[in-house]
Amino acid sequence: MSEPIFTDLATTKQKQRVTNLDAGHAVLDQLDFAIETARVEFYTRLGLAKLNALSSIIPVEPPQTEDEYRYLIASTCEQNMLRLTLLRWLTVLSKEGNASRIYQEWNDVSAFREMSSREKEIELSRLQSDIDRALGILDETIEIGTPRAGRALVINASTDGVGENSLECWQVLGNSLSYCSWDNWIQK
Repeated sequence: MSEPIFTDLATTKQKQRVTNLDAGHAVLDQLDFAIETARVEFYTRLGLAKLNALSSIIPVEPPQTEDEYRYLIASTCEQNMLRLTLLRWLTVLSKEGNASRIYQEWNDVSAFREMSSREKEIELSRLQSDIDRALGILDETIEIGTPRAGRALVINASTDGVGENSLECWQVLGNSLSYCSWDNWIQK
């Protein structure tokens, strides 16, 4: 099995919650593929020089220097890449109609147990956003301390059970959530 770049395989299996699976299990085979995919993603986004510089940093817990934090960002990003690949793979298997097999494999992996389709989509989106931000920080296209881009959450009250024919708009900036009137949001 391939070794991840920033975290040893045993720790990776623990973080991905697949320590209880036997060798040859399809999820472990996919984890191996996910590790290779993450390597390629790091290489294509950062280039060999930055990747080698990052992987040569000796991690310290807790991190105290900028390099140690960059290593932690890379390690966290790698784990998110693995989770994203596993979640996509399990979702595709379920769509291929491998119902009995996928049911067992899905339930073997506690990290993905009992997720609704909506929860999976939200998690896939969150993971991709976190990965893109981390890679942006690592390739220095995003500065540390830059707030995340604003997003809006629009609640359709008629379908979400709040009231009939009304909309609410909530704006997300960084870690804060603020109400904005729908009319003001459309004008932006």
